[in-house]
Amino acid sequence: MMLDLEVLQGEIIPLESEYYTQAIEISDRVVEPERQWQAYLNILALRSFTEWLAARAGDIRVNTAVCSAVHPELAQMPDLVYQLRVGEFQVCLIARESLIDNLVRIPKEAIELTEFAAHFYVIIEVLEEEDQASIRGFLRYDQLPKVQELTRLTTAAKAGIYELPLNLFDTNLHHLLLGLSLLEPTALRIRSQHTTNNKRQTTNNQQQINVAVWLREEIDQVARSLGWGMPGTLTPAVATGWRSTEHFTGAIANLINQGLNIPPEARGSCQKISVDEIPLQLFAAVWRLMAEEPKEEWSLLLILGTDSGGFLPQGIKLQVADQTEIISERLLGTQDFYLASRVVGDLDEQFLVTITLNGKELKLPPFVFSPNS
Repeated sequence: MMLDLEVLQGEIIPLESEYYTQAIEISDRVVEPERQWQAYLNILALRSFTEWLAARAGDIRVNTAVCSAVHPELAQMPDLVYQLRVGEFQVCLIARESLIDNLVRIPKEAIELTEFAAHFYVIIEVLEEEDQASIRGFLRYDQLPKVQELTRLTTAAKAGIYELPLNLFDTNLHHLLLGLSLLEPTALRIRSQHTTNNKRQTTNNQQQINVAVWLREEIDQVARSLGWGMPGTLTPAVATGWRSTEHFTGAIANLINQGLNIPPEARGSCQKISVDEIPLQLFAAVWRLMAEEPKEEWSLLLILGTDSGGFLPQGIKLQVADQTEIISERLLGTQDFYLASRVVGDLDEQFLVTITLNGKELKLPPFVFSPNS
């Protein structure tokens, strides 16, 4: 791991024009006017932080697939940037215009609930009029005061908010880079404040793509916000000419010729993605399998292709895991136009898809099958 360890205290990060363009585009998706400005600041903070990381520690992988700043219309804590994955760690960004009172305000959920808690909390002051941002400090989860002390430190009567003095935060960004590079996540173990026996809750309130509604040719808000098209039939004879699956009709026909049974009620959709700056398309199809009562199962078919319809890049990998282990892994070793994977699970199972190329990794939100949603 190569780190650029120059003087990093209070480092200023220039805000590029493209950051503003992206911030305007994404914040415009927020319906509530009072939330749009914070959504705007969150994107500026996210871009500043990720660009700073790329310059200082380019080997650290950053995954923003389910980051709240990228999907502000779905954010449950709009004042924070959470579910940002940096290497093996969860990072929470606290984007503020000013810290004039030297207090950092954090919703209690961002500390007490495991689905929102982070290994590192990073304060970023966004000075929009000066076209710059500044990383003001960070706090590790294991260095947080205990809940009783947090409550004592909180002077405001606002319910559900912790107020932390700015001097609790480490201003030496060497320590942040070293922590992200060298620490083990187990050393910063996030304590669970509640337990559940529901298997589906392993990702709690994390964004999920509910493909069960695709069978009704509907699409949920999460899938729509991530760019998935309206689902439709996928048998080649019908799909030809249908914009969303036309690119994959040859792959579907080949899979059927190889013995894959795709029922007429199956429905599929496409999403444009990018891995290591290579534009790709991912096709996903779903159908229900009837097994011996009371067990029911569902099937997820994934096909990965290029955006242009040409050969996939050598070494690209398509991996599918359930909540406990990797269950399918396809690696492109010879020239081909697509990679395909089909997995089957119980109705309460979810599948996590990871696409890897040249050491760069894209993780998608979990695919779930929830017919009653």
